[in-house]
Amino acid sequence: MRILYPYVTSFPEAVAALPAGAERIHLAAWDVEAYWRLLREAWQSGEDFLIIEQDMVLPVGTVAGFEACPREWCGLPYFMHGGWGCWHGVVRYRASFTQRLPNLPDEIKARHWESLDSAWINHLRLAGWNEAHWHWPPARHMSTRSPERASHMKCPACGTDIRPAIGQEIAALTDGGPFAQYRATLRLTMTADVL
Repeated sequence: MRILYPYVTSFPEAVAALPAGAERIHLAAWDVEAYWRLLREAWQSGEDFLIIEQDMVLPVGTVAGFEACPREWCGLPYFMHGGWGCWHGVVRYRASFTQRLPNLPDEIKARHWESLDSAWINHLRLAGWNEAHWHWPPARHMSTRSPERASHMKCPACGTDIRPAIGQEIAALTDGGPFAQYRATLRLTMTADVL
């Protein structure tokens, strides 16, 4: 499996958690479609690949978990903008999956790095793929653009942070069943303008 760490600004903690053999690929900040070109090349390479975005810290065992998993589209969830999700922060695609949708990258019109993961995932949903299979434990998102709103994520009785418990429950439901289909339909409806 090819492991890609694309970055404009690398985060030392994220780099320290990279698995052996990860390719560190510097992207120029001014080139807003460089990330799309990298994903397109990986998608059309005929290889399994794993993307680890610059601000994601992997838990130990992530690569082994992805290697052992038979699912074709997997990712690590992370907490962002007040909720759990599985976007392109840490995502693995199998070649068998990408080969069934070889033209997907070229169908995407929103190629700016800032909205690329939403556009990519929306195109997968339009092609009939609801959601990535979530692995656990989650990645840690280092971005300063998404401050965590921990105050409303604590148990009112004991003060325990309930975000991990909520995320783990959602991860257990990403098996392709009705809940995953409903979530995909809802997300696609809310973000249909990002294609």
